[in-house]
Amino acid sequence: MTRLFLRHQGVSPRHFLMQVRVRAAADLMLTTAASLAEIAERSGFPNRNYLTRVFTQITGESPALFRHTHAFA
Repeated sequence: MTRLFLRHQGVSPRHFLMQVRVRAAADLMLTTAASLAEIAERSGFPNRNYLTRVFTQITGESPALFRHTHAFA
């Protein structure tokens, strides 16, 4: 099943799930004043440190930088 998912989506199920969670977190960063800890919890991450690590790996920028540069774009 993982191979089939990988073939059709181009990424593993785990990576796909992380992308979905990062998109949810990014949306919350731009539409709420919630803390990073609250955003992590609401988007399915166990804590803000893990959110920061995964967010930075996927987007290439930290959540703080993302929020600052995209909030007024």
